[in-house]
Amino acid sequence: MPILDVIVFKPTEEPKASPALQSFFSSLKQYKGIIGAWHGVQVEDPTQYHLLVFWESFSHVQEASKDLYYPSLPTGLPAMDSSLQRKLLNINEYPESALAAPITDITYMFLKENKTYEEDLQPILVRFTELASGAKGAYWGQSLDEAGVSIIMIGWDSVQEHYDAGKIPAYKELNDAAIPVVTFALKHVPFDQIF
Repeated sequence: MPILDVIVFKPTEEPKASPALQSFFSSLKQYKGIIGAWHGVQVEDPTQYHLLVFWESFSHVQEASKDLYYPSLPTGLPAMDSSLQRKLLNINEYPESALAAPITDITYMFLKENKTYEEDLQPILVRFTELASGAKGAYWGQSLDEAGVSIIMIGWDSVQEHYDAGKIPAYKELNDAAIPVVTFALKHVPFDQIF
């Protein structure tokens, strides 16, 4: 399973024009096992910049983390003090089609009490990937460093199309099935591929 390193922060300068970020992107390419990187600004809160770095495996992340440079990279980013958030997740496969869509829904899910990922949430996520209507790929995984935290990433043509999908019976059924299992934190981001 690929590994997703999510870095979110409030930038102190225009992220896509930042020399510090360009340097960060160049340095990322040096690491073995890196698949790709994407970035974008959140629709609901344009102060939130999202950077997604994909790795072939957790062992590649561990190897890069031995290098003093890789763990220190985020502290060199043009981020406002204490705004940096980071999550490390496994993901069922590289979500290129969802990220290449005009808008990507990134939903973080937090298991409710007495619910488990394997028995309660994963079957719902698998069913999301089987839906063909409207979505441009659905990919999911769970956190490696926070118990009970999962993610689903789905590509759409627009934010409105995502909201309208809730009226489609198959999507509504899955949303309704997820409500007793998790709470949600939904974000929409138009991503650009870095490499």
